[in-house]
Amino acid sequence: MKYLVLAGASAAFLLLGMALVYAELGTMEFAALVARPAALGGGYSVLLLAGVALMVVGIGFKLAVVPFHLWTPDVYQGARRR
Repeated sequence: MKYLVLAGASAAFLLLGMALVYAELGTMEFAALVARPAALGGGYSVLLLAGVALMVVGIGFKLAVVPFHLWTPDVYQGARRR
């Protein structure tokens, strides 16, 4: 059950972040993440920064990088038991 919750939460963060980035830029191309905000006045909007932050959190959960690595051993150990 813990593995299902971890996978669902990480996918939710990742998808919400992608949706926010797409809502702000209208594209998901990596080059547009840098070029479009610079063309619009040089500033990054709160929506874009929140989207990128949520994407980083989602990827962090998926890859179990610091600080998200604290949950991973418990989740995988619990998934192994029957």
